[in-house]
Amino acid sequence: VSTQSTWGLKDMAKVLIPVIQGSEEVEFITPADILRRAGIEVVIAKIPLDPTDEGNLTIKCSNGLLVVADAPIKDVIAKAWDMILIPGGGPGTENMAKNGEIIERLKKQKAEKKWVAAICAAPALVLAPNGILEGEKATCYPSLQSKLPDQTCAKERVVVSHNVITSQAPGTAFEFSLKCVELLVGASKMAVIKKETVAQISILTCISLPVSYTHLRAHETLRYLVCRLLLEKKN
Repeated sequence: VSTQSTWGLKDMAKVLIPVIQGSEEVEFITPADILRRAGIEVVIAKIPLDPTDEGNLTIKCSNGLLVVADAPIKDVIAKAWDMILIPGGGPGTENMAKNGEIIERLKKQKAEKKWVAAICAAPALVLAPNGILEGEKATCYPSLQSKLPDQTCAKERVVVSHNVITSQAPGTAFEFSLKCVELLVGASKMAVIKKETVAQISILTCISLPVSYTHLRAHETLRYLVCRLLLEKKN
């Protein structure tokens, strides 16, 4: 869902991805990878939890993976960024929401009509409580959708509203990333990345739906039966 198709495309866009202990790894590694494939400069910057964490660029992510950031947040937060992208992760978003410096930077980013992106818990726990979603349609992790000020598009996987882009979860991270590419450098570049990464959703992938028809809604049952017929025909 999009209420704003473009917001000023850039030939060489720059994206900041702030991370903190507990950030969800899929939700920042996937965007970083896809954006870099598109020729976009991406900096993953670590926010320290406390002074004892200063100088250590390693982040322990929400699922235990250790990732080394590109820079400390203090070295890059004041720079101009075409997009600031906030990953989710329960502990990560809770830690992020307590950081006044990053909240003020996000407010400044939105006020300057530059892109603010957030996924999973971040729209509900970082953006919404700080007024960054006022006047915006948005989505987030399903169990947190009641925290969004406007829930009109809360069931959508990716939502673009003015200069804010939001998405639901790790499972939507790839399409979220492709949409960020489109918004920053255009649909043609996004199409190239989509083709190169074979990001084509085959109708046969819906074969993973449960086989018990009683557990499917009507449209899901129909889709499942179509998929079964196609698979049987193929075989």
